[in-house]
Amino acid sequence: MKIYLLRHFKVDYIWDKTYDSVGFDLACSKYDTNAIIKDSKLLNITIDKVCVSELLRTKETAKALGITQNLNENYLLNEVPIKSFVNTSFRLPTSLWLFMGRLQWYLGIKRQPEIKCETQHRIDLFMGTVEADNKD
Repeated sequence: MKIYLLRHFKVDYIWDKTYDSVGFDLACSKYDTNAIIKDSKLLNITIDKVCVSELLRTKETAKALGITQNLNENYLLNEVPIKSFVNTSFRLPTSLWLFMGRLQWYLGIKRQPEIKCETQHRIDLFMGTVEADNKD
């Protein structure tokens, strides 16, 4: 059995340099709903089953690559969500928001919508279904 992992194409979104907490959460939401910048490269492989997340950008990426059949949407593949690490009206650099949010995820701080052990559980569930199917 072969398993290919493909990241979606670049999202057509330009982050501001700084945000307050409300602005950062809004920017993350906009990022999740924006379209992708399509690349014209097509895959030249045979795949029995393609699983994508619920996010529009993953389905758009698959279609842009010429994958239109056997497309299975699965919430277990959704990207790990991120939100502001603290409530503040101070504008902080975007890189700090992203870093601190992921640090909270890693450390298991429940301010984040999902923490690392929950992500690991989703991975285990998904891999169990893939292994049970035994398809490329």
